[in-house]
Amino acid sequence: MKLEEMRQLLEIHDRAAAQHDAQGVAATFAEDGVYENFSLDLRFEGRNAVELHYAGSYQMTPDMRTTTLAEIVGHDVIARLSTVSGTVKDSFMGVAAAGHVEFPFVIVFRFGHRLLSHVSVYYELEALCEQLKISSDEVRSNLASLRTVLAQPPGEVAAEDVLVKLNLESLRKDGSGRGG
Repeated sequence: MKLEEMRQLLEIHDRAAAQHDAQGVAATFAEDGVYENFSLDLRFEGRNAVELHYAGSYQMTPDMRTTTLAEIVGHDVIARLSTVSGTVKDSFMGVAAAGHVEFPFVIVFRFGHRLLSHVSVYYELEALCEQLKISSDEVRSNLASLRTVLAQPPGEVAAEDVLVKLNLESLRKDGSGRGG
């Protein structure tokens, strides 16, 4: 993609993200696009799973805002150093938590044919957990359960149990926890 096309797509992505429109953000991804959070060791494959991720983030932190501090452009890639801030509402990855957070992160956007093919995010999980006064070990344990959910076939009862534990049950579209 040309740089102008990449920037136009990111404008659409950023506008949808600012409005907490998970479906709108997911629409900027290819059908087989991937969102990967290396800090949480979570990978969401496919547009529906990407939408599930964003919807969960917006539910967990309803006033989430990001600010871009710096940007590097390469061939079919844009990397940003940004900050995210907001108030965690009830829990973070299934661990009871509430309060304001603000932390830096790096996000790498990879572009395919007219859409995002892969987005990677990196930040310091321990620092985020410290802000929320919660155990990063407990968060990691719950993340292991969530990874199991994301890997299960649709209709598994265990998947629903874990989504309830992580307060994400309202995000199910087809009962599978995979965003339908």
